[in-house]
Amino acid sequence: MKLKYILTSLVAAAAVLVGCTEEKDTYFDELKVSQSYVSLPVDGGSATIKLTTTDAWELEKYIMVVSKNADGGKDTTFVSHPDWLKVSAESGIAGESELTFSADAALEGRTTAVRVVSSGRRQYINIIQGVFEATPVTCAEIIAGPDSKTYMVTGTVTKIVNTTYGNWYLQDETGEVYIYGTLDANGGTKNFLSLGLEVGDVVTVTGPKTTYNGTVELVDVTVNNIVKSNISVDPKEINLEDNKAATAEIKVSSKVQLLGAFTEADWVSVSNATLAEDGSYVYTLTIDENPEMAARTATVTVKGVEGSVNSVTISQPGKPTEYAIENIINLPDKSAAVAENVYVAGLTERGFVAYDGKAFVYVYQGSNPDPQTKIGDIVNFSGNKTTYSAVPEIENVTVTVVSSGNEVPAYSTKDVTATFAEYAPEKVESFKVSGEIEYDGKYYNFIVDGVAKDTRYLSFSNVLPSFGISELVGKKVVATGFYNGVSGNRVNMVLVDIVEAGDVPPTPGYDITGALSAADNTAVEFTGLVAAVSSTSAVVTDGVNYIYVYSPSTVPAVGDEVTVSGTKKTYGGVPEIDKNSTVTVNSSNNSVTAPSAKDITASFDAYASTITEYISFTGTLAKSGNYYNVNVDGATAKVGSVNNPVASLNLDALDGKKVKFTGYFVGLTSKDKYINIVATEAEEVSDVPPTPSYDIAGVISADDNTAVEFTGLVAAVSTSSMVVTDGTNNIYVFKPATVGAIGDEVTVSGTKKTYGGVPEIDTNAAVTINSSNNEVPAVSAKDITSTFDAYTSKVTEYISFTGKLAKSGNYYNVNVEGASAHVGSISYPVASLGIDALDGKTVKFSGYFVGFSGKDKYINLVATAAEAVSGGEGGEGGEGGEGGGGQTGDAKVLTFDFSSDIAGWPAKKADAAEGEYDYTLDGVKYTFSHTKAGNGIYTGAYSGQTYLMVSQDNYLGMPAIDGMKLTKVVVTNSSGCSASVEVLVTSDTSGNAVSGGAAQKWATTSTEYTYNLSDTKAATRYYLATTKKNGQVVKLVLTYEPAK
Repeated sequence: MKLKYILTSLVAAAAVLVGCTEEKDTYFDELKVSQSYVSLPVDGGSATIKLTTTDAWELEKYIMVVSKNADGGKDTTFVSHPDWLKVSAESGIAGESELTFSADAALEGRTTAVRVVSSGRRQYINIIQGVFEATPVTCAEIIAGPDSKTYMVTGTVTKIVNTTYGNWYLQDETGEVYIYGTLDANGGTKNFLSLGLEVGDVVTVTGPKTTYNGTVELVDVTVNNIVKSNISVDPKEINLEDNKAATAEIKVSSKVQLLGAFTEADWVSVSNATLAEDGSYVYTLTIDENPEMAARTATVTVKGVEGSVNSVTISQPGKPTEYAIENIINLPDKSAAVAENVYVAGLTERGFVAYDGKAFVYVYQGSNPDPQTKIGDIVNFSGNKTTYSAVPEIENVTVTVVSSGNEVPAYSTKDVTATFAEYAPEKVESFKVSGEIEYDGKYYNFIVDGVAKDTRYLSFSNVLPSFGISELVGKKVVATGFYNGVSGNRVNMVLVDIVEAGDVPPTPGYDITGALSAADNTAVEFTGLVAAVSSTSAVVTDGVNYIYVYSPSTVPAVGDEVTVSGTKKTYGGVPEIDKNSTVTVNSSNNSVTAPSAKDITASFDAYASTITEYISFTGTLAKSGNYYNVNVDGATAKVGSVNNPVASLNLDALDGKKVKFTGYFVGLTSKDKYINIVATEAEEVSDVPPTPSYDIAGVISADDNTAVEFTGLVAAVSTSSMVVTDGTNNIYVFKPATVGAIGDEVTVSGTKKTYGGVPEIDTNAAVTINSSNNEVPAVSAKDITSTFDAYTSKVTEYISFTGKLAKSGNYYNVNVEGASAHVGSISYPVASLGIDALDGKTVKFSGYFVGFSGKDKYINLVATAAEAVSGGEGGEGGEGGEGGGGQTGDAKVLTFDFSSDIAGWPAKKADAAEGEYDYTLDGVKYTFSHTKAGNGIYTGAYSGQTYLMVSQDNYLGMPAIDGMKLTKVVVTNSSGCSASVEVLVTSDTSGNAVSGGAAQKWATTSTEYTYNLSDTKAATRYYLATTKKNGQVVKLVLTYEPAK
């Protein structure tokens, strides 16, 4: 069949469109046309429309014309309109213009469309001449047919990408075309939702064809008929919150027989359908974790007989990264872009410049920004990455203000006045220029010194009225702001500051002496040689003085001559150049002579300096995560810290060894505890005496706190410790770095202590397994059952006793009949003993005595055998019968499970508040404390799993218990926790890690992270603190031991 448009209707429509004097805002604020349809008489004639733009405009040459060349080959050119249509102008300047379209008489009806492009936007104007006929065709025929012709096609809606203008995909059995713009029932635009069109509907449309960047499109189509889909799906879109693996369900109702649900995405799998009670079908989708930074989408298509179809779109964010903006700007256009806790560094009337401390991006909010941000706001945003005027940008954005009145981190600003004619970076950056403002009667333009306007000039993007630009016309000024792309010969700036040129002193040139003596926050520039580098920073010298250049935009190499432009600060008591300074390398491979190093080892605790100087010291290197600390013998007040060492120093291989470090002192930190250096040399000290080797008898007789090393066989193990024997003597190795297996020959290096009256090796001893499956010498157990209350020993010996097992929480206590002074306690029993099944029964235990605890009440045993003697009910565990929670009977292990609701705790971000919150465990109330920085501490949920959210820079105060000190923290994070979060255990809320509590990166989810603490105090609250990202805590296991 053919669809005929009656000429009289078109003429009437043309009278309405052309004769209308009211201008209509079509599509974009930057580009408006009075009408998007123009009707010309079939006998020839013309029509005029009005065009209003905020920038220069032109007709886009997008229609492809193929012709034969002289050699018989094909030439391809692109034109803005076909030959039969004449247009009064191909381009114009900003403002209001008239555009006239005319055509000679035509034998039959014809149509085309022209594209007007301005400010990165495009607008179609459809031209209709005379009576035309649209013949029903297939998608394949449209794809093969010429541009500018009007087609009618019937197909299924497979995907809707814009619900304002009506952009979507139509598919039939021959192919697919893109619908760019859909008119409503009255021929209006931007009213797509009124049609009620859904994925799966069968639709007939009519519209002109165009090809844009290789994509075949029908433009501003008229909908002739809609047949609703026989299949409905719920939901139509699945938008995942993060990149983690997930499952989701879709509910399908169908009037026809279903064929199944299908997807081409290899990261989504679809289960077989299950029948629900209401007669619908449920498909379960399993979605893999997204390992890439880029977001991704997938379509699950549900098919039925008779060609019925519907679909669900899945959107999954990319992997989060530490510097969100730097990665966002490298994403493909249209990718989802999400950033948290970024600063507003610049403002326009339609958006802002976001800054995360490393990179910038412009966030476009539109003509009525909501919310209206301010410089210094910290915000979260989500939107889509796009490219505008050749610069990355964020559009379709949602913004949330987290806090206001913050200081924006320092960043460097380039003066590009001298190079303005060629200035064209690929992304947003801070720059400044000098010049004069002129007003041409409509626009304020900035003419840069030394550059003619017709070559290039500066324009302020949607500048705020508060800058008072009109008052500066004709004056010499300096403008500072952010680069926002190039449009023709105009550079766009997001203005941050503008002052008359006389008010701006030039950046002074300093020698390093001058830079050192300059006031803080002064802009300085100097030249010198690079004397030392870390992986992130540099020390620069002029041969007399030295200055630390912290985290510049470029890290040079030793021997480079550099010019540094930046801001002078004082940090750790020492002058430095603040981060993001500009470093220009003038030459390389110059000779640098190091001064004599001042050895401060003997006076380490007393060392202080207000300048960067060359020093050395000797101590034991202790690597903790990314930190390289140096413990100097005899020093108690200060610790050395090697700042971000370069790989060539090979410090990882020196961990635990005594090393002489030489380098440049760059400041004291953490209340003057750490002496920070940029190291140039690291030399292992060869005259360090080796740890003396002992037999076990020698270890037992050694003084406490003596470093010892010995070899023996593992005779018994608990889940955390072990007993080592040489066949004659035994010693308890408490919580070593590695627990061997029975029969392993091990070499143990650690510190000898006495605890519970018995010698032992203290926590974190190094264990080397030399061999395994050796035969352990047999030994007879001393049965102490009958003399249980009288038992005493000062050595680890093999004993046995019989009593009723009473399990209390994690503790395994043994009540020996007739005994009133002592209770047996089985320390951390291994699962193979099967002790849980013996609770309440009379059991004979054999194992190694490892000391008394609880004022000599508990006899602690590393059990090797447990044999039921008879049944019966067990006795009460008693207060110390919580044994098994450690080496001592009265150690306490508390397990706080946050995977279920926590009554009375903040249930969402908005409720987070500083204060104390109680957790009742086994009838006992334990008190936690919360800080409130940023988003604070509150409970949340991910994939049905509840967790405690400890937001970045917050401190979760763990319970303090009288007479007990916290010795171990085991944290299990959630399945949705960030892989970048760093968490440490501190003694206060100023970020000072306790010994053993250094920051750990939670690189994997649903994982236990253990902090073995030392030098803690009784009745003292310690804190779990997050320094990067937000920590999601599912379970917290705290071990407390009596203060010795």
